[in-house]
Amino acid sequence: MSKIPLSETDQYVLFKEYEEVFLFDKNNNTDLWLASFYGEADVGWLGLVNDWAIVGGEKLLIWKNNTAKFIEDPGLTWIHAIRQTGDDEVEILTDPWSEHPAIWKLNVMTEQREKIRDFNDYKDKAYTGVVIW
Repeated sequence: MSKIPLSETDQYVLFKEYEEVFLFDKNNNTDLWLASFYGEADVGWLGLVNDWAIVGGEKLLIWKNNTAKFIEDPGLTWIHAIRQTGDDEVEILTDPWSEHPAIWKLNVMTEQREKIRDFNDYKDKAYTGVVIW
């Protein structure tokens, strides 16, 4: 298997290789951390202003202040998509075909999160690679 980039800035590249995710520092030519997921981690995002990263899969991983940790929150599992909405804020879409799909807002630095709304637009529909949310 080969490493697939999930997100990239001028300093970092966030890679996945099946069930593992790596953060690579281009300036020092080193991996900063490696994390393992159950199942493939399909989405990741690197902050454009501050040094942080977020990875979604069966659970949520945040890297900030040079520390990576998993966030234990039953609402933020099986993450399907992530988009940055502010310097330190992202929106997270959980699996649109799951039992409780939702859109969440998360401040990466404070880890404060809130559910914006349920997202039932794709419930009981065939899988598609492109989800409009």
